[in-house]
Amino acid sequence: MEVIKLTLKSAGPTLTFQMDMPRFADHRPARWEPESNTVSVELDFFAVENLQITGFPSMPILAFEMKKEGRLIAVSALGENCKLEFSCLDVSIQKASGYMKGAA
Repeated sequence: MEVIKLTLKSAGPTLTFQMDMPRFADHRPARWEPESNTVSVELDFFAVENLQITGFPSMPILAFEMKKEGRLIAVSALGENCKLEFSCLDVSIQKASGYMKGAA
C-alpha cells in the first residue's frame, strides 16, 4: 500500500494511516464516481505503544501485517528504506473511498 498520510495524535495515543490500496475494488460501491480507479483507506490505531519508525521515503510503499499478541495487536509496515512497528489495543477502518488517480 502507498502511504499518503501518517498522523500521530496524543489522545489515545492514536496513529492514523491514509493509504492507497495496490488494486481497485472488485465491486465498486454505487456512491463512488464511475471514473474512480484507486481505493483510499484510512485506518485508526488506538492506544499505540512502542512506536518505532526507521526511514520514511517520499512515496512509501509498505506491506502491512497485523497479528494478535495477547491483548494487543502487533503491527508492522515494511518497505524499501522504511520500517514502522508498534502495538495497539484496537484498529478501526474510518473511511474507504474511491477516486481518480492520475491523468488519462
